[in-house]
Amino acid sequence: SATEWRPDQALDPGAWYWRVASVAGADTGPFSPPQRFVYDPLPGAPDVNAAQPVFADGALAVRLPPPSAGLRYEVMVSSDAEGKNVLWRGSSSDGAVRAAPLEPKSLYLAARLVEADGAAGPYAVRRIDVPPRPRWEPLLLLLPLLFAL
Repeated sequence: SATEWRPDQALDPGAWYWRVASVAGADTGPFSPPQRFVYDPLPGAPDVNAAQPVFADGALAVRLPPPSAGLRYEVMVSSDAEGKNVLWRGSSSDGAVRAAPLEPKSLYLAARLVEADGAAGPYAVRRIDVPPRPRWEPLLLLLPLLFAL
């Protein structure tokens, strides 16, 4: 009686076939020829909370778990949780990400898995706090002068 049907349990990825027939009272009749379709669900959101951010020279380095075969990460750093003000964008096929130097403040790291055909899963977002750069770094330039004395 409806134009939509959903299976009772999730389908396994792969090739499936379906066919339909009209039903009127006790009469069912004829089924359509089988139609093939491929169920290929989008990848889920990656676990960005498991990756520990590391800051060196103001740049962010993150190691995400290696993606499954045929997938890559699309990663962005933004100043807002919705990703409207993107400060850096990149991708990684092995999970290693290194973002350009960032200003010391609270930012948002977002990552999603992308298939070879460009189909992408949802972003997973986490807040990261970029630490201030040490103020003593410029003093390192004076070290040669100390040794010269």
